[in-house]
Amino acid sequence: MAALAVLLLLLLTDRSGGFQQRADFRRRRRRRAVGPAAASPSASPGPADGGPGVPPARVGIIGAGSIALGTASLLGSRGHAPVVYSPSGGGTRERQADGGGLSVRSAGAIEGRFEVGVARSPGDLVRSSGDVLLLALPANGHKRMMEQFAPAISERLEGLRDGARFEVMISSHASLGAVYLMETVRSKLLETHPEEACNNLLGRMRISAWGTTAVTARRTAGDAVNVLTVREAVDFCTVPCTEGTAEDDAASCSALLTRLFGDRFRFRDGGLLAISLSNLNPQNHLGIVLGNMSRMDPAPRPPPVEVGGELRSFPESEPEPWWQGKSITPAVGNLMEALDGERIDIAAALGLELR
Repeated sequence: MAALAVLLLLLLTDRSGGFQQRADFRRRRRRRAVGPAAASPSASPGPADGGPGVPPARVGIIGAGSIALGTASLLGSRGHAPVVYSPSGGGTRERQADGGGLSVRSAGAIEGRFEVGVARSPGDLVRSSGDVLLLALPANGHKRMMEQFAPAISERLEGLRDGARFEVMISSHASLGAVYLMETVRSKLLETHPEEACNNLLGRMRISAWGTTAVTARRTAGDAVNVLTVREAVDFCTVPCTEGTAEDDAASCSALLTRLFGDRFRFRDGGLLAISLSNLNPQNHLGIVLGNMSRMDPAPRPPPVEVGGELRSFPESEPEPWWQGKSITPAVGNLMEALDGERIDIAAALGLELR
């Protein structure tokens, strides 16, 4: 622990090198990356390409924030029918109550107005999802939503006909969340099924873990969202990855993703570990948070002090206004670079190439 503290101190106080701008950090990170660089994150959506006679797909989206509505706009622009569920209910509360939907106004990379359904509960979303469920919310909400949706997913797996699939997409995948979801659903099925039957039912679910989101977006006001970019390339892998069927799974999953979102998904060798270690958010945001903790979390109010025989209280402290993108000082950049180096070293030790 003492060694770690010394390392952090050195990283935060050494201003002789480091980064002068956020762009400098990005350039250095790209130079250290293992493997080819990712494609430029911009593309224009095209029309739905399911082919003649293929109906628009219904897609359930867990989340109702910027990425969820941006992804819903991408689906809507391709002729599909997205349905969202807000875990907090904050963005859709009135519409959840009256059974209505959202009329999302999208600007930027995707222009238009798209009708988006609103689900009232996890079970409602699974039932209205068309057997395609997309997790699109911040990573700190993944575990809770996986646990909340496991009963509804388990019930749906029991109702699927033989040969049918329930698709779950994680946008974007963090840690080993796909494994956690699979095991959570397995535990639920084991409550009412013997192990062999449980494994058969679980085989009806396929999870695609994405290396990043299909869009970047910012919710502006109400039902409005500004889609900043639609990515040209998104890596993915499938779980489970069964020996002998992995190639077929990748091909059929790729076909579904292309039908829904366009030709932008690329199957990733290295599986879930490669996808997880290619996610830059954990180490980047950790460095920013550690270097700006006092700005986000104000100090508690000190106890009153006696002045001239009278107790006087200090005023409440408030968080300092700050902007994440402008708070990468040279010292914070050093810390982010060191954390990113650990990510790359872990990948190299496992024989994985990162993008």
